[in-house]
Amino acid sequence: MQMMEASAARAPWMGSVGNHEAANGFSEWRHRFSYYNTLAKQSGSDSIFFYSYNHGLVHFVHISTEHTPAEAWLEADLAAVDRKATPWVIVVGHKEKWMDFGTGA
Repeated sequence: MQMMEASAARAPWMGSVGNHEAANGFSEWRHRFSYYNTLAKQSGSDSIFFYSYNHGLVHFVHISTEHTPAEAWLEADLAAVDRKATPWVIVVGHKEKWMDFGTGA
């Protein structure tokens, strides 16, 4: 967290949990960033590690790349996006190869 402190003090950040947080059992993520619980609940997720929100014309989806995929939640979340109100959808994760999106990866 110290590495991003100067930048985060000047601009808003929205995080996605990853392998760096795993070393401490995700304790900082669970306790320091408790607001992600609110975002998860608002987006229908039952996990702090998976959440989404709208900002302007964009629907952001944050997924953990360190936990079992919340595929049912992700499919429901993406299906509920009103592409007329939020034509852009951005899915954010910590690292690649979390799940196969039909690309053959």
